[in-house]
Amino acid sequence: MSTKHEPKDSSLSKTSTVLDVVQFTDSHILGDPHARFLGVDTFLTLQQVVKQSLLRDSLPSCYLLTGDLSQDETEESYRRLEEVVRSLKTSVHYIPGNHDSRQFMQTALNLTNISDQFFSHFVLENWLLIMMDSLVEHEVYGRLENAQLEMLSKVLQNHVNNHVLISLHHHVMPSGSQWLDQNGLRNTEDFWNVIDCHKQVKLVLSGHIHQQSESKRKGVYYLTSPSTCIQFARGSEKFKIDLVPPGYRWMKLYPDGLWETGVEFLPSIAAGLDMASSGY
Repeated sequence: MSTKHEPKDSSLSKTSTVLDVVQFTDSHILGDPHARFLGVDTFLTLQQVVKQSLLRDSLPSCYLLTGDLSQDETEESYRRLEEVVRSLKTSVHYIPGNHDSRQFMQTALNLTNISDQFFSHFVLENWLLIMMDSLVEHEVYGRLENAQLEMLSKVLQNHVNNHVLISLHHHVMPSGSQWLDQNGLRNTEDFWNVIDCHKQVKLVLSGHIHQQSESKRKGVYYLTSPSTCIQFARGSEKFKIDLVPPGYRWMKLYPDGLWETGVEFLPSIAAGLDMASSGY
């Protein structure tokens, strides 16, 4: 299953290099191979999603892994994650979510980042991709600290001629699910105060809510994506699992700043899924 989006006010330019970007999010890998997350072998579902993504016609320009990569914050969980992503043939970029450990992510995945926060940016063709760290230690909600917002502002000022995709774990726009929205990004106004000054920002990409969505604010599209293991029901006041299979998001980024995107799901829901669960 897939859905596509193409801005209706312009035609896509397909004469130059097109970037193919794949996002995996909320894999919730456990360090113990016998452990399960809400009844699901999340290591297996990530393997299956990665395998399906490799069937695409074109090799991705990069992969974005946007948080909650681990469920138990153990070093072993990241080593197991690395086993899966080892099969990917191009660059992989990581940011933490509320279930992640910055320390073990760095050591197990051999990452180097700025101080105690993950912030990175890189240019591919006409696009600037920015990865931001919204993790607040020991909390479910997210926040972008002043140091990150200052870095974001500086990077955007230095790349006025690039189209921009920003990724962070926590969702910025309301999802319509009360229990999720109380744990989204807490300082959205601070974030908007920066990006509203930079018209080259096209897309903001998140995970966290285990479902796909698309919103628009002041010309910027906000996308959330399905988990590689389980999905949460839409519009639910309280925690509720949805009967939707594991999935991932793909994006095509065009040289003129236009883009298209879709989500792909496995053929069936994850084996062992505990639909009666009231939380995690």
